[in-house]
Amino acid sequence: MSCKAKVDASSLAEAFAKVIMPGSRVLAAVSGGADSQALLDMLAMLYDELGLRGLWAAGVDHGLRPEAAAELGIARSLADVLGIEFHSTPVELEPDAPGNLMASARRERYRVLDQIAD
Repeated sequence: MSCKAKVDASSLAEAFAKVIMPGSRVLAAVSGGADSQALLDMLAMLYDELGLRGLWAAGVDHGLRPEAAAELGIARSLADVLGIEFHSTPVELEPDAPGNLMASARRERYRVLDQIAD
């Protein structure tokens, strides 16, 4: 499947402006994946146009996959190139936490991101 649509910076800025108010401080949760890397790159590119007051990036290593630490290294490298402060936090999931493993990982990720945002 290929996408032939062209998206310009003003279209991206319009889309972001629907969810990010001018003067906002943004913490982008990122990994080494292409989608989060693209998000961080676009936010950095549109920083002035969106009227942001701050942009930070954060990644959480749940310890579920051995390659996760290396992937966060990729995210850190991009943040460094873009001049964005990066926070990387390893977490340990409780084996007896209620719900399934992915739900536990999500709860822990949100907790860590809330702490960083504060």
